[in-house]
Amino acid sequence: MVKNIKKIRTQTSTDAELLEECKNETNCGDCELSWTTPPKRTQIKPPGNTVAIVIDVSARGGAVRIFQNDSDERVGAVGVEEAENLVIVPWDSNWWFRVSGSLRVGYVEAS
Repeated sequence: MVKNIKKIRTQTSTDAELLEECKNETNCGDCELSWTTPPKRTQIKPPGNTVAIVIDVSARGGAVRIFQNDSDERVGAVGVEEAENLVIVPWDSNWWFRVSGSLRVGYVEAS
């Protein structure tokens, strides 16, 4: 069963602006943003201090599906419906994700 995860759509272009928006949404204080292009069809667990992930759906096709750790139940997804956006998803440490396509994913990590 797909649950309703919080998705914040933005077209913000700089990392500093994205971090500011993440700070407002997660109250993470002194956060850092690092980008990666995760391998396709692989279970990905972000670093333990991740407070949000940023999915760049603005330039490439693809999707990110988010699952519950203990049951592998899908809790949400970000995909083509978000084309031309960056999407911030406040992160729950009990989740993992899988990418299809070639997307950039940013980890917002608390210091």
